[in-house]
Amino acid sequence: MANIILYENLCVVFSSPRFSTYLRATNYDKLEALELYKLNLQLSRALYPLLSVFEINLRNRIVNVFVKYYGSTWFNENESTCKWLNEQESTLIQNEKGESEKRWELKEIKKAKDELRKERKPITSDRITAKLNFGFWVTIMVNKEYERSIWHHYIKEIFPHSPKGYNFTRKKEILRKKIMRIKKLRNRVFHHEPIFCTKELSFIELLEVHKDIIELIEWLSQHYLDSFEEDKHQFINFTKLIPSHMY
Repeated sequence: MANIILYENLCVVFSSPRFSTYLRATNYDKLEALELYKLNLQLSRALYPLLSVFEINLRNRIVNVFVKYYGSTWFNENESTCKWLNEQESTLIQNEKGESEKRWELKEIKKAKDELRKERKPITSDRITAKLNFGFWVTIMVNKEYERSIWHHYIKEIFPHSPKGYNFTRKKEILRKKIMRIKKLRNRVFHHEPIFCTKELSFIELLEVHKDIIELIEWLSQHYLDSFEEDKHQFINFTKLIPSHMY
């Protein structure tokens, strides 16, 4: 009875549609759906530190490259510092209507600058970096426009602990796919969405992306994972609680 009351209360707080995935997965058994919901929270909680570490490490590695090769004011729009935009001088692109407009990345940087001005804080590389969202850094990694400015020259500096002899040129699409899958999982965890038994993310894919996160964190910073052993094991233990018919 207590769990039924809890279920009804949660539906009021979070809305019935949020529970729809769990209800469908349990053939509309409210108690089982509640247990799945709690399991999803536990899985997300175990993933959160790893996803945060990956995000922070990735953006910092990219920014280190920007500062080293394009200067500490890489975020400003001028000929010398904007060459990280695929080493092109133009900061404009044509939209679907054929009109010239600022590149999306520069619009995001402008938003960050505007926020800092409102907060009356100095506009520095560190502060701009903190303001830019994960989508910005993923774009740098997966957008083919950055092949010259990132992949051809500095990708090994972003992943300094990648396996010896790893061929980034041949395997760049594999790496891009891994980063995009991590982003998809990250967004579902951070937005409190179901992370298993969904059309967007299968159980097998969840396990694969967890391995990808561990692997790429090791490539970014070899010793960072030592502090997160418990989270790694917790996640695996929680996955064992997922009913086998949902694999």
